[in-house]
Amino acid sequence: MKSLSIVFLLAFVFDLRASETLERARQLEESGDGAGARALLANATQSAPGDIAALTEYAEFLDRHADPAALEAYGKLLAALDQPEHRQQRAAKLLGVHPNYLHRLVRNLDLREVAKKASVD
Repeated sequence: MKSLSIVFLLAFVFDLRASETLERARQLEESGDGAGARALLANATQSAPGDIAALTEYAEFLDRHADPAALEAYGKLLAALDQPEHRQQRAAKLLGVHPNYLHRLVRNLDLREVAKKASVD
């Protein structure tokens, strides 16, 4: 139980750091430092290539600034969203619930088999 608590704590700290990075990039952009914001977002996507929030922020930033690299960034975002570990995250967003809540529902209602069959179809 103690090791599980440590894992959750580390995940929370990592998520908090990632959201602070994205917030800092927004602040840089708002203050007129687009180059700094771009560099920070690019670094965030390189250090965590599967981070959907970072990939989304970076792609949208590039798109807002009509940067041709936006197309490649959106491609990376779509590829990351297609990974199995992000399918439940997408489903939660579509349902308007937090991914952890959806995971708990699937576990508590014993819907794993239903979810597996739905992902195959």
